[in-house]
Amino acid sequence: MANGWPIAHHVFPGNTSEKTTLVDVLTDLEKRFGLGRVMVVGDRGMVSPKNLEFLAGSRFRYLLGLTGRRNKEAAAVLDALDEQKWERVDKGNLVQEIKLADPGVESAQDSIHKANESTHEAESVRYFVIDSQERKVYEQAMRGRSMKRAKEASKCASGKIEKHVRVNGNPGDPPALSRPAARKSPPHSQTPLRRFPTESRKARASRLP
Repeated sequence: MANGWPIAHHVFPGNTSEKTTLVDVLTDLEKRFGLGRVMVVGDRGMVSPKNLEFLAGSRFRYLLGLTGRRNKEAAAVLDALDEQKWERVDKGNLVQEIKLADPGVESAQDSIHKANESTHEAESVRYFVIDSQERKVYEQAMRGRSMKRAKEASKCASGKIEKHVRVNGNPGDPPALSRPAARKSPPHSQTPLRRFPTESRKARASRLP
């Protein structure tokens, strides 16, 4: 977008990873339109070492989302939060800027330093943590639905286990355990058995012609 107006779009096959499209799109836009001041805004799907190195080595400014789960870099940023330094953006959002002098983990700063190590002009990465009331309500609702589904699944599984115990019994169950479900067997399992008089096989064989 330029001054709020879309100037181009790119369409890729549905199985194309977002990480592989960033460099090609930016290169194409710069070549076609000779863009001046550019701010690249991307979600977490755009973040990769290759893309970070490209952005750090270009003249583009950028703002990218950071994956939170199983991410040591994100954990280091959150650990650096100071509850006294939140700044209010609007009614439902707080923001806090974090700078990590030495994150101690593989991070976006590493990619920037690699891209600029020849000129020694690497600038520090700035992290912004947002405390969003709207997002908090949304995620709490999602967590509530997930918990509800988990409880329903657990209850269903408990019922099946209980029924299995009533029908089949456990080694420790008393011998007089009632098994009403056994009378509800499918029709094909109700074929009557042949009954023989209670006498020895030898006696029955002696009556055969």
